Amino acid sequence: MAGKTSIARMVYHHPWVCEHFDRRVWIDGSKLSSFDAMWVIKEFARWIAGAPCEDIWLSYDRFGRSDRYFLIIDDFVIGLADQDKLNQLEHFLLLVGEPGSIVMFIVDDDLDGSSYLGSRHSFLRYKIGTISKDNWVKLLTRHALSHPDQARVEEERMLDSFFLRIHDHVILYPVLAKMFGSIFRYTETSRWQEEIDDLCRTEQIEHNQHFNLMFLHYLSPIIARSCLYQLLIPQDYISGYADLLHLLVAEGIPHKENMDITPSLEWINNALGRFYFRMRVGRDSTIPQQCLHLHLLVDSRTSAFPTSSSAKVNNKLRTLSLHREEEMVLKQQPCQITDIPATMFASLIHLRILHLAATRIQQLPHTVGKLLNLRYLNLSKSEIPGTSCILM
Repeated sequence: MAGKTSIARMVYHHPWVCEHFDRRVWIDGSKLSSFDAMWVIKEFARWIAGAPCEDIWLSYDRFGRSDRYFLIIDDFVIGLADQDKLNQLEHFLLLVGEPGSIVMFIVDDDLDGSSYLGSRHSFLRYKIGTISKDNWVKLLTRHALSHPDQARVEEERMLDSFFLRIHDHVILYPVLAKMFGSIFRYTETSRWQEEIDDLCRTEQIEHNQHFNLMFLHYLSPIIARSCLYQLLIPQDYISGYADLLHLLVAEGIPHKENMDITPSLEWINNALGRFYFRMRVGRDSTIPQQCLHLHLLVDSRTSAFPTSSSAKVNNKLRTLSLHREEEMVLKQQPCQITDIPATMFASLIHLRILHLAATRIQQLPHTVGKLLNLRYLNLSKSEIPGTSCILM
C-alpha cells in the first residue's frame, strides 16, 4: 500500500473495521492503464472466495450474501466514457454481500474529475492530498520499474538523486510520483541520467514534453475534455459561456465538472497545446495533417473558408470551430462567409463538434449528412431560417 496516506491505512486496519466487517478487500489498479470493471469484479471474487473465479456467476454461491464486506478500490482513473463500466460494477456489488457492506474509491485530490461518484449512494469517495517523502519515493519507484522488488542499486540511486533535485519544486501529490515514474518506465535505463537532467533543467516543469504527455495520461478525461473545449470555444462578451455550456451538455459533461478544476489551468494548456491548432482564415492557410481540433479565426474581410480546408488534406479533425475577431464580436458583426463548399465535409468522417456561429450561410451542403459522429452543431446567428444551436 505504498503511497497511501496514513489515514487510509488506519481506516482499513482499524479494530472496529476489522470486527464489524467479515471481509476487507483492497484492490489496487495502479498497474492498469484504464478502468476495467470485470477485472475488479474478478479480483473481488478471488479475495472473497479464496480462489480464482473465471466464471463469476458459477461461483456466486461461494461468496453471495454470506458476508458483510469493506471494499476499497484504489488508484483508478474513471472517466466519463467509463460510466457503463461503473454501472456494471455497481450492479454487481449491489447483488453481493450483507446489508451494511461498503465500497470506497480512493482518488487523488489533484487532477480529480470523478466527483460524480459522490452522487452514487452505493459508493464512498476518499480524496488523497499530499503524502510523505518516503511514500512518494516508493510510489515513484513502483511506477518507474516493472519489478520494483528487484530494483538494481544503480536504478534506486538515480531515482533517489532525482527526488533530491526535484522535491523542493513540486508538491508531493501521488499523481506526480506516478507521472515521473511513468516517464522513467518508458525511457531506456541508459538514458535515465539524461532524462533527469532535462527534467531538472526545465525552467518550468510543465513545459517539458514528456511531462506533458504523462500529465494528459493521468488527467481525468472529464477535466481534459472540458478544458480543451474552453480553449477552442472561449468566452466572449455577447454569449458568455452559453456556447461552451451547450457543447458540454452535448458531450455529456456535467456543468459542475467544468467549473471545478483543481490543477493549474496553465499546466493543462501546455499539455493540450499539441492537440489543437489556432489559425486565421486565408485562402492559402494550411492545416497540419495531425490536427485534431481546429479553431478558425475570421476578420471582417474573410469571405470564404481556406482552400486547404475544403480539400482532402485532413480527415482526422474532431472539432472545427469558427470564431470572429474581438472587434467584430463587440460590434456584433457577422463574418462575410456566405457559402460552404460541399467538399468541406466530404472526408471529415470523425468530426464531432461543428461550430459555425455568426456566418451568413443560408444552407448547409448535403455532405453534412455524412457526419455520422457529429454531436454538436451550432448555427446561431446564421441566415438559415429558424436555426439556433442544435444539440445532437
